[in-house]
Amino acid sequence: MLNFTAILGSLSLLAAQTAASKATIPDNVTTLANPISLAPSFYSARLFVSSYSGLVTTLSLTNNLGAYSLKPIAHNGGCAPSPSWLVLDKPNAVLYCINEGLNVPNGSVSTFKIQSNGTLSRNVNVTTQAGPVAGTLFGAKTGGTKHTAGTPTMGFAIAHYNVGAISTFVTDKNGSLLNHESESWNLTHPGPVKERQLVPHAHEVVLDPTERFLLVPDLGGDQIQIYSYDPPTLGLKSAGSLKVKPGSGPRHIAFSRRKNDTEPLFMYVVAELDSSLTGFQVTYPAHNASMNFTQILHTNTFGSNPTPHGAAAAEIALSPVDDHFLISNRNDSTFALPNRNPKNATAAPTDSLASYKLLKNGTLEFAQLWPAGGSFPRSFQMNEKGTLVAVGEQMSGRVVVIERDAKSGLLGREVACFEGMGEVTSVIWGEEDE
Repeated sequence: MLNFTAILGSLSLLAAQTAASKATIPDNVTTLANPISLAPSFYSARLFVSSYSGLVTTLSLTNNLGAYSLKPIAHNGGCAPSPSWLVLDKPNAVLYCINEGLNVPNGSVSTFKIQSNGTLSRNVNVTTQAGPVAGTLFGAKTGGTKHTAGTPTMGFAIAHYNVGAISTFVTDKNGSLLNHESESWNLTHPGPVKERQLVPHAHEVVLDPTERFLLVPDLGGDQIQIYSYDPPTLGLKSAGSLKVKPGSGPRHIAFSRRKNDTEPLFMYVVAELDSSLTGFQVTYPAHNASMNFTQILHTNTFGSNPTPHGAAAAEIALSPVDDHFLISNRNDSTFALPNRNPKNATAAPTDSLASYKLLKNGTLEFAQLWPAGGSFPRSFQMNEKGTLVAVGEQMSGRVVVIERDAKSGLLGREVACFEGMGEVTSVIWGEEDE
């Protein structure tokens, strides 16, 4: 495997690559002020990666005085045939994997115990209704005592793309799964994008910062479905919905962070069909039965640049340590980088990552558009200190790791890459050591 780090090892080369971008991007947001190398001189971490190859792979990332290495240490086929989403219960060393079941009638969800050497041992595999694509832990997320029939300790919620539904499972610190409940909805009429909006398409389920509500972006219905739940029983109750721009196709959402309940709270929606970014201020009525939203922002996911034809925004996440949001764009081919094959002089197109700084009033200031390192960056996650970003390039079949400045939110050089993984669907960080 070619070590792509050597190709992108210098800032001058990276600046040249950026200058060769197809997009016209302001100078102050495309170049890195100084070559960053903020990760510790000695560093090790594990990454968990799912792909439509049917495998969940454990990767080992190490940094020895600036020399990075990214290598596989384990594979597991226990989430086959179509692993689509990973969730880590870090305190209990349990990995949840959703199998989308692309070519079979039903999906499934599996849990794995993470062993000390990085291998995975499957606990359970439970069948779900069709099209599960994403999930989250909710309820008493830390586990604790074993659940009883009336008081489950933890819940795992799943969004179902095929049918417009949310389903829940009772789980615990050992990763057991017990089918619990399902709620679905219908559309009164198709959306503007007929080929994608004939029926509801739940694309994600997110726990709000108060941990009292589950929110489900519906790409087919241009809405966010909202559910409250009863903590002792995990029973769901509809708390209404939030309508967004017709034809936008909401895919993923992320919340801002606040120190206390008096600070304003904001939510941002990334839409797939028009690559739009919409921001809302969130408030909670005194009776706590629902959520109120006031729109404060609507723009695209390319900052001051026009949206490329065919682009499809994917993921959005807030940095764990600073006030910057990162967004991945697919199928935009904004950048052209040197080919990873040294015998091929043809530049390789790459999609993009966009960085935005959160301002006090909830608006977002565009900071940077940067090469994602491959095609269709469906999934990414920042490490705990915000100094590295792992990006899953679905159509390139690779995972790349990119340096990041946790103060400015700007991305830098690619430091590691592993290829040949099939269509990567999800990448998350496991344990980290310095």
